[in-house]
Amino acid sequence: MTITATHEALAAAAALRTAARLGVADRLRTTPMDARGLAGECGLSERGSRTLLAALVALDLAEPTAAGRFRATPGAELLTHAVALYDGLGDAVRTGQPALAWTSGRVAGEMYPRVVPMLAELFGPAAERAADILAGSAEHVLDVAAGAAPWSLAITARDPEATVTAVDVPEVITETRRAVTERGLEDRYRFVAGDAFTSDLGGPYHLAVVGNFCHLFGWTANLKLLRRLREVLVPGGRVAIIDVMPSAVDDPSPQLALYELSLLLRTTDGAAHPFSAYVDWLTQCGYRGIQRVDLDHATPMALVLATLD
Repeated sequence: MTITATHEALAAAAALRTAARLGVADRLRTTPMDARGLAGECGLSERGSRTLLAALVALDLAEPTAAGRFRATPGAELLTHAVALYDGLGDAVRTGQPALAWTSGRVAGEMYPRVVPMLAELFGPAAERAADILAGSAEHVLDVAAGAAPWSLAITARDPEATVTAVDVPEVITETRRAVTERGLEDRYRFVAGDAFTSDLGGPYHLAVVGNFCHLFGWTANLKLLRRLREVLVPGGRVAIIDVMPSAVDDPSPQLALYELSLLLRTTDGAAHPFSAYVDWLTQCGYRGIQRVDLDHATPMALVLATLD
């Protein structure tokens, strides 16, 4: 990463932090405004308002609407929530403990209902590519930690025979139901408000999808989860794990290094686990035919597919 790129990253972070702290991001989420109106509403100079708006547009955090007005993009809301989180980075580095453990019940219940709709939009292209591989091969699907169900919705849109059991914590499953209802597919879903590690998952299933979840936990929890899924799959059933995944333990990508910083801030032992870790876990749990498919060449999002012996 060059000095120029690092400087641009610092400026981008400062623009986002300023937009969050001055109320600009919140205002643009509720009402499209021009630079003069925004200056009046948020107590800014018109020059500062105009310059900040231009930076937010350049960063895809704001977009123009009619009559010279601007509104926040979905990504802006997600990143605005991250501003306060990154303020805790110093303490997290000193202690090794997260500023807010998003895997705990209370925090997960507060954060994820706001975040999962934005994540679903972000993961949309990867979900479509995953569905190209997974659709048509499974009648009964388990969607673990479903969120707004981007992975299973892409499958059911392609496969009229597929039915889905979606599992997520009670505060999030309402967002799952909302997303499914918006697509008109609620008659093909069953919703379970519970914990993927302890709740009754039902079954048996031909396919279990674990999307954007394993990075929140360490080795012990992921082994436990994959063993649980083994118990609810039919013989020859498959598990599909979709996550941010370096190709090697020592992957030097700046994108991955910064992602690991975010996991330090919000998990107790989460990590961007390499493909070799998934191979180890799946092999220990009795899966075979393990393969990796990269879903997005611009990011390290990958699908790991394995079959139960």
